[in-house]
Amino acid sequence: MNTITIHCAGATHQHQLAIQLLFHGREDCEPGHFWGPGLRDSYILHIVQRGRGMFHGKDQSYTLSRGQGFLVMPDRIVHYEADQEDPWSYCWIGFQGLQVKTMLQAAHISEHKPVFNFHNEELIDHLHQNLVDASKLKGYDLMLQSIMYRVFSELVESSDNHNNQVIQSTTEHYIEQAKEWINHNYSQKIMLSQVAQHVGLNSSYLSRLFKARYGLSLQEYIMTYRMNRAIELLNNTQLTISEVSRSVGYPDPFVFSKIFKKTTGKAPSVFRIDTHHIEYE
Repeated sequence: MNTITIHCAGATHQHQLAIQLLFHGREDCEPGHFWGPGLRDSYILHIVQRGRGMFHGKDQSYTLSRGQGFLVMPDRIVHYEADQEDPWSYCWIGFQGLQVKTMLQAAHISEHKPVFNFHNEELIDHLHQNLVDASKLKGYDLMLQSIMYRVFSELVESSDNHNNQVIQSTTEHYIEQAKEWINHNYSQKIMLSQVAQHVGLNSSYLSRLFKARYGLSLQEYIMTYRMNRAIELLNNTQLTISEVSRSVGYPDPFVFSKIFKKTTGKAPSVFRIDTHHIEYE
């Protein structure tokens, strides 16, 4: 059994990127070699290069061979094993990132459909070596990112359903994209047009989507998100009210205090000793 695993530099910052490679490897399995039942803490794609094996997911089991693969999702119990007569060889890539769920949706891969086809013969045979070679380059981060996008492009192309445009245009997709942007920019001055431009929609339409989903306009959602964050920061008594104000996107502490009191019913200074929280998912 030949196993190679590469852990990539900078993997601790995967939350900042759309998709980031965490590790990769390749294995020539012995007959009956298995892993699990168990769970992982990241997404891991396995692409079968030759031989056969079986993957046991949540709902059913799948027999796979060359040109197919399976996805191990974080915190989901799985079990997979090599065939006794013709054991498989496969390569794998572990990854995380802001856009992973969206990319998997586009490729029609999910917990209920964890297996996929992969038609690119060159990548099937050389994906692991390509990643090893890329890791040696000065610009390895960019090259590894490029390979990851190529892999997902191939997954979309190889999927049974090519109606990717419909998936990409769903309401939930736009809302999640906007929420992610807000989560990373709430401490800055935010124009509604910036959020809308990020997801590719008209700001009025995007605001209506938020209203339908949360009962809040986009502007109200941003304000509520900031107030929730302010509540968390106010528990840190080492921060002044002005510091909390600036940290959640309000340069003027007076404006912040006015909005905070209107939202919670109490001034920030009074609220420090209160345990009441307002939460919107």
